[in-house]
Amino acid sequence: MSNTVPVSLSQTQIVTLERFYTLKERSEILRFLEGSPAIVNTLLEAPASIQHYFPTEKLFLDIRVDPELADDIEIVLVILTSLDPQEALKRLRHLDQDWWRGVSRQVWGKICVLLEYSDVV
Repeated sequence: MSNTVPVSLSQTQIVTLERFYTLKERSEILRFLEGSPAIVNTLLEAPASIQHYFPTEKLFLDIRVDPELADDIEIVLVILTSLDPQEALKRLRHLDQDWWRGVSRQVWGKICVLLEYSDVV
Protein backbone atom coordinates (compact mmCIF):
# COMPACT_ATOMS: atom_id res chain seq x y z
CA MET A 1 0.00 0.00 0.00
CA SER A 2 1.36 3.40 -0.98
CA ASN A 3 1.74 6.25 1.47
CA THR A 4 1.53 8.88 -1.24
CA VAL A 5 -0.98 11.66 -0.85
CA PRO A 6 -2.66 13.00 -3.99
CA VAL A 7 -1.15 16.31 -5.00
CA SER A 8 -3.14 18.90 -6.89
CA LEU A 9 -1.71 20.77 -9.83
CA SER A 10 -1.37 24.46 -9.16
CA GLN A 11 -2.81 26.98 -11.58
CA THR A 12 0.77 28.16 -12.22
CA GLN A 13 1.83 24.64 -13.21
CA ILE A 14 -1.14 24.30 -15.57
CA VAL A 15 -0.44 27.68 -17.20
CA THR A 16 3.25 26.79 -17.57
CA LEU A 17 2.47 23.40 -19.10
CA GLU A 18 0.11 25.07 -21.57
CA ARG A 19 2.77 27.65 -22.44
CA PHE A 20 5.23 24.88 -23.35
CA TYR A 21 2.86 22.32 -24.84
CA THR A 22 -0.36 21.92 -26.74
CA LEU A 23 -2.44 19.48 -24.67
CA LYS A 24 -4.35 17.21 -27.05
CA GLU A 25 -6.58 15.63 -24.39
CA ARG A 26 -6.43 18.44 -21.84
CA SER A 27 -8.81 17.17 -19.16
CA GLU A 28 -7.48 13.59 -19.29
CA ILE A 29 -3.87 14.78 -19.16
CA LEU A 30 -4.49 17.10 -16.21
CA ARG A 31 -6.42 14.38 -14.38
CA PHE A 32 -3.53 11.94 -14.90
CA LEU A 33 -0.98 14.51 -13.71
CA GLU A 34 -2.87 15.09 -10.45
CA GLY A 35 -0.86 13.24 -7.85
CA SER A 36 2.14 12.72 -10.14
CA PRO A 37 4.60 15.43 -9.09
CA ALA A 38 7.62 13.63 -10.58
CA ILE A 39 5.94 13.54 -13.99
CA VAL A 40 4.82 17.17 -13.72
CA ASN A 41 8.33 18.29 -12.75
CA THR A 42 9.84 16.34 -15.62
CA LEU A 43 7.38 17.87 -18.11
CA LEU A 44 8.12 21.35 -16.76
CA GLU A 45 11.88 20.81 -17.08
CA ALA A 46 11.83 19.03 -20.46
CA PRO A 47 11.35 22.00 -22.83
CA ALA A 48 14.68 23.58 -21.87
CA SER A 49 16.53 20.39 -22.83
CA ILE A 50 14.39 19.69 -25.89
CA GLN A 51 14.85 23.23 -27.24
CA HIS A 52 18.60 22.73 -27.21
CA TYR A 53 18.16 20.08 -29.93
CA PHE A 54 14.83 21.15 -31.44
CA PRO A 55 14.82 24.96 -31.05
CA THR A 56 11.84 25.78 -33.26
CA GLU A 57 9.72 22.65 -32.98
CA LYS A 58 6.30 22.66 -31.35
CA LEU A 59 5.66 20.33 -28.43
CA PHE A 60 2.45 18.42 -27.75
CA LEU A 61 1.26 16.26 -24.90
CA ASP A 62 -1.12 13.40 -25.43
CA ILE A 63 -2.19 10.51 -23.26
CA ARG A 64 -2.13 6.84 -24.18
CA VAL A 65 -3.99 4.10 -22.36
CA ASP A 66 -3.19 0.47 -23.00
CA PRO A 67 -6.56 -1.03 -23.99
CA GLU A 68 -5.63 -4.33 -22.35
CA LEU A 69 -4.41 -2.78 -19.10
CA ALA A 70 -6.59 0.19 -18.14
CA ASP A 71 -4.18 1.32 -15.43
CA ASP A 72 -1.24 1.36 -17.87
CA ILE A 73 -1.29 5.03 -18.83
CA GLU A 74 1.51 7.16 -20.21
CA ILE A 75 1.99 10.73 -21.30
CA VAL A 76 3.25 11.04 -24.86
CA LEU A 77 5.48 14.06 -25.41
CA VAL A 78 5.47 14.74 -29.13
CA ILE A 79 8.12 16.84 -30.85
CA LEU A 80 6.59 18.07 -34.11
CA THR A 81 9.40 18.52 -36.62
CA SER A 82 9.99 19.17 -40.28
CA LEU A 83 13.67 18.22 -40.05
CA ASP A 84 15.14 15.57 -42.31
CA PRO A 85 14.30 12.25 -40.59
CA GLN A 86 17.96 11.25 -40.23
CA GLU A 87 18.80 14.59 -38.61
CA ALA A 88 15.75 14.45 -36.35
CA LEU A 89 16.63 10.94 -35.15
CA LYS A 90 20.23 11.99 -34.53
CA ARG A 91 19.04 14.89 -32.40
CA LEU A 92 16.58 12.66 -30.55
CA ARG A 93 19.42 10.23 -29.73
CA HIS A 94 21.49 13.12 -28.35
CA LEU A 95 18.52 14.32 -26.31
CA ASP A 96 18.14 10.79 -24.94
CA GLN A 97 21.81 10.59 -23.97
CA ASP A 98 22.08 14.09 -22.51
CA TRP A 99 18.71 14.49 -20.81
CA TRP A 100 16.44 11.45 -20.67
CA ARG A 101 18.99 9.14 -19.04
CA GLY A 102 19.26 11.58 -16.16
CA VAL A 103 15.51 11.79 -15.60
CA SER A 104 14.13 10.20 -12.46
CA ARG A 105 13.35 6.51 -12.77
CA GLN A 106 9.96 7.34 -11.24
CA VAL A 107 8.79 8.60 -14.63
CA TRP A 108 10.23 5.84 -16.80
CA GLY A 109 7.37 4.04 -18.46
CA LYS A 110 5.06 6.98 -17.72
CA ILE A 111 6.44 9.43 -20.32
CA CYS A 112 7.22 8.55 -23.91
CA VAL A 113 9.06 11.04 -26.16
CA LEU A 114 8.24 10.72 -29.86
CA LEU A 115 8.96 12.55 -33.08
CA GLU A 116 6.09 13.41 -35.35
CA TYR A 117 6.69 14.84 -38.77
CA SER A 118 4.76 17.85 -39.98
CA ASP A 119 3.45 17.97 -43.52
CA VAL A 120 5.26 21.26 -44.10
CA VAL A 121 8.43 20.87 -46.13
